[in-house]
Amino acid sequence: MLREEIYISMARVFGCSIGVAQYITPASTERVARGVKRDDISVNKIIAREIMEGDYKEFRRKVLKEERVRDRREKESTFYKKILNGSTSIN
Repeated sequence: MLREEIYISMARVFGCSIGVAQYITPASTERVARGVKRDDISVNKIIAREIMEGDYKEFRRKVLKEERVRDRREKESTFYKKILNGSTSIN
C-alpha cells in the first residue's frame, strides 16, 4: 500500500485525482461482497471471458443490435448467453 503523501504528490504532478483499482478475474468472483446479484456475476464472467479472448468488440456490437428487440422479462444473463451461443435473431 502506498503512503498518502505519494498519492498527493502524484495528483499534483498529473493534475488530477489518483485512485487504485483491482481487476476481478472470473475465478475470484467467489469473494465478491454480498448483495451482488448472481445474475450480475454471470454477466460479468461472460464479458470478462470475451475481453480475454479478444472478441469483446464484436460481442458488444451484437448485444447493442439485439437489445432493441429484447424481451425485457428475460434475465440479463440469459440474454447474454443467447448472444454468446448464437441463438438470436441477428445471426
